[in-house]
Amino acid sequence: MPFKKLDIFNSEQSYKAELKKELKKLDASLSEFHYYDQVALNGAPQTILVVGETAAPLLKELKAKAKTHAVGRCFVEDGTLKLSPVKGKILEKNLKPVMKGTQFAYKIVDADVDAGGADSADGKFEKRLQAVVSRFDKIKGKITDEERKELRILFGQIEEQKDSAVDKAAAILSKLNTRMEELIGLIGGGSEASREEVNAKTRLKATTARFDKVKGKIMDDERKALRQHFAAVVEHFKKGEWADGQKRLEQLDKEMVGYVKEALASESLIQNFSSEFIVLRASA
Repeated sequence: MPFKKLDIFNSEQSYKAELKKELKKLDASLSEFHYYDQVALNGAPQTILVVGETAAPLLKELKAKAKTHAVGRCFVEDGTLKLSPVKGKILEKNLKPVMKGTQFAYKIVDADVDAGGADSADGKFEKRLQAVVSRFDKIKGKITDEERKELRILFGQIEEQKDSAVDKAAAILSKLNTRMEELIGLIGGGSEASREEVNAKTRLKATTARFDKVKGKIMDDERKALRQHFAAVVEHFKKGEWADGQKRLEQLDKEMVGYVKEALASESLIQNFSSEFIVLRASA
């Protein structure tokens, strides 16, 4: 996660070097971008573009210092960075000096369905779909059974729509890709991640695995309560609040152990009752 701290923008040279490095990592797969205009830094307003995985606290700081903000999807095709804003507006006259020296051209496109490389809309959609399928193959072993099921349902809906309604299929694909990015953010990390982040995400993975093993043994309302904890952990992770996420996971684990103990005790009582009932019938 190269874009982690505000000091990377202290000099144009350090910022451009980092931006260029991140641009080289992009391909036809959709990534996220954030665009900030008139950011109050170093005594003069400046325009900032960040692409790829970026620390949530940094995004929050930049947004607070910027006059306008845009966010959306981006990809690289034939050396051109294509930006598709989902929210907000990009001023091309301000983006031009940011991209100068990166060795990448740029283009603002109306819809992220343009991701791909083929000339036809169908060809572009198919190439984008294959890129998302490839991402799914990389993460499917690291997510829960329910999360895999959730993504596969969306893939099924895409298959149903893509031959007759490519626009609907593209909308579902955008939803699927956004959801995968959320999951990748939870299971990610890498060499740039802090020790606190790695520990928190490792703990989440272990807790999720335990939940998968016991969820069939506990009550519906108990599963619902645990899932609310998981949702809170996700929100902490999005904000880079790793310590708070760890504390919520500890609470989740403690409650989960309690639910399982109650379930096992109830199961034991039922088994004892059944055994006694069989003995009574045999002696009757």
